[in-house]
Amino acid sequence: MTTISKWISLLLSLACIMQGTACEAGTSASDFLQAHAAYCQVCDICNKYTCDLCGISCDCAPIIRRGCESPGSDVTMPYGHSTGQPSRLPMTTEPIDAASPIPGILPEAPEVPPAAGQATLDLPNPREFPNTSDVTTQSDSDSPAPFDIAAAMPAGAGAAAAAMGPQNMVGDFFGGSSSTCVFVPNTVRFSLTATSYFSTDVIFDVPPSQSYTDLYSIGPGRDTNFDERIDTYDIAAPAAPTDAPTSPGPTFVFDGGTASNPRSNEFEETVWDIHYSYTERLKVNLPVQPGGGGAVVGRMKIAENTSPLPQHRIFFNYSLFDNVPLNRGGVTVNRFTPGLEKAFFGNLMSLEIRTPFAGTLDTNFIADDTAAQVRDVEFGDAFMSLKALLFQSGGRAISAGVSWTLPTANDTSVSLANGKELLRIENQAVHIMPYIGWLITPNPRLFLQGFCQIDVDANGNNVIGSPDGVNRTDLGTLRDVTFLYADVGAGYWLHHNPQAQTLVGFVPMVELHYNRSLESVDPFIAGPLQIGEQQNDIQILNAVVAGNFVMRNNSTLTVGYATPLATGADAQFDGELRAIWNRKF
Repeated sequence: MTTISKWISLLLSLACIMQGTACEAGTSASDFLQAHAAYCQVCDICNKYTCDLCGISCDCAPIIRRGCESPGSDVTMPYGHSTGQPSRLPMTTEPIDAASPIPGILPEAPEVPPAAGQATLDLPNPREFPNTSDVTTQSDSDSPAPFDIAAAMPAGAGAAAAAMGPQNMVGDFFGGSSSTCVFVPNTVRFSLTATSYFSTDVIFDVPPSQSYTDLYSIGPGRDTNFDERIDTYDIAAPAAPTDAPTSPGPTFVFDGGTASNPRSNEFEETVWDIHYSYTERLKVNLPVQPGGGGAVVGRMKIAENTSPLPQHRIFFNYSLFDNVPLNRGGVTVNRFTPGLEKAFFGNLMSLEIRTPFAGTLDTNFIADDTAAQVRDVEFGDAFMSLKALLFQSGGRAISAGVSWTLPTANDTSVSLANGKELLRIENQAVHIMPYIGWLITPNPRLFLQGFCQIDVDANGNNVIGSPDGVNRTDLGTLRDVTFLYADVGAGYWLHHNPQAQTLVGFVPMVELHYNRSLESVDPFIAGPLQIGEQQNDIQILNAVVAGNFVMRNNSTLTVGYATPLATGADAQFDGELRAIWNRKF
């Protein structure tokens, strides 16, 4: 090497020091320059300086080098210089230990403490070369590559703890409607005998007294047997004083009645059969709109503790809903949801199953005594979901699938305190819910995700009642309205330490959930029975804040709180506390 070339190498080495990328070859700047100069050179193509020791390369050789070609060999190794010139570094196939000297490059120099007042250089160790598996082929002019979502896909035990990735959405949902007004008929019937007497109208005397004014006929009689004889009269409601039973209460209305005698041709002082009834309409608040007995547990949607990506996991969800309007006073519901998700087809698809149950109201509602309403542990409708990853490139992913519920919950019934059943809604509905999900990760710490889902009642629930107060009959099918669920959330890794023994990371999240009906709510009417009231639509907007505690053993504990942003008749609860545990495999 000529004197000029040596000076150029020394200047290039000094530039390496100023950039902080140079190596430590001695205990002083002069020792460093002498040892480092031999490894700096100028590229023959672009005339830029390169350094084999520091790993500085030009655009012609963007790959960081750890060894080039063997001296005297015409075979270029994978990390050779782009100009084809032999590197001054000897080729080695053994991994380099940062704690030992590199053979043929630098001897192991003893540590010599600096003299008093002598400045020292804080330079990187030349023996700490990067591993070839971590090498990227990115030039200085390129922008950083986006976070690869594939790193968050199931990849065996330990993978989740070592890498940052998107966390599951927390969710907000309880059911499809806050409450539904049900008007249930309660009919009381009376049957007795009375003796007939004639006055201006036919009057009937009910034993034991003979007041002759217990019941009165209305209008002319009728020949119902077609034997040319009057055998039936309509009667008016009995009024005090009378021996005949009167109205059971102030809310009852007289339905009418008849007096009939098909047995005799005599009118005076003959025995007649008397039949009449009173009916009241009881107003009951029921969570019927979501359908069936699962209404007291609440139904679910896809954006409840799940990700747009297929996963291997088991999980357990807990939700505390405050002041849910299952009746007029509101109740507290504690819902528990164990479940699992299994990925298959190379982690491109997954199947999820949830089996909710809750400490909530009993599915038999007491119509005439709200205080008598009992609490019970009720199972909800089973939830299943099939998911497929449609697109994944760098930091973006799109998935789609379909969810459905199975009618595994009890029927909903309305009874009187004495046990008399007035209404039964059989839990038969199957809900079909197609959806699409999306995920964006601009960098390893930030992620945005969301779902859009349609909820359709496929077959409805059968309604059974007794409009006449005696005979139970099928009154028709109660169908839920179609719903739209739109959910969006964001999270950011504030803390991440894959070497930690317990807490690997902490990820705060915020979410916004919009749920609305896509059609007006029409009441179900069958005679005096009415379920629901006319309503234009149902709109629910909830906000969620949550924190994810990512553990070393691939487990995540999530604690969040949901609150409605709009109050009113559509609100499902005053507030909701969620605690979620996930274990990924």
